[in-house]
Amino acid sequence: MKATFDFDEVERGLDAMLRAGRSPASVLSSFRRPSRRDQMDHGVAQSGPESRWAPRAKATTTGKGKRRAKARRRRILGRLSSAVITMVVGHRLVVESQVKWSDIHQRGGVAGRGAKIPARPFLWWSSRILVDIGAAIVTHVGEKF
Repeated sequence: MKATFDFDEVERGLDAMLRAGRSPASVLSSFRRPSRRDQMDHGVAQSGPESRWAPRAKATTTGKGKRRAKARRRRILGRLSSAVITMVVGHRLVVESQVKWSDIHQRGGVAGRGAKIPARPFLWWSSRILVDIGAAIVTHVGEKF
């Protein structure tokens, strides 16, 4: 009596999965628009990955004048979180701010005439979008087997 198991099919399936894993661009491309929407949602919620953004300084909103009255009505970072582009670069999905001065708001620090800007991270991946991307990649690779 002799029993034989042929691994050829298994190897072909694993090779197909490996090729699919090396070319995730089509899957990542399908998440360009949802990723941009995710970033815009951060601006609407006015919160970072850890907590809500620090409020504006009193000096920004108190006093007279059209500019200060407008600052009281607007969202903290205005449209900054919607000024992003999404692109697939190699094996990565990249979300990038188009605003040159956005880094000071993302990380915090001292700007212009000594103004202290608190960190208000607006450019980050929410767990919801990460789970969706992960599931799509698993499906993309797994269906090749």
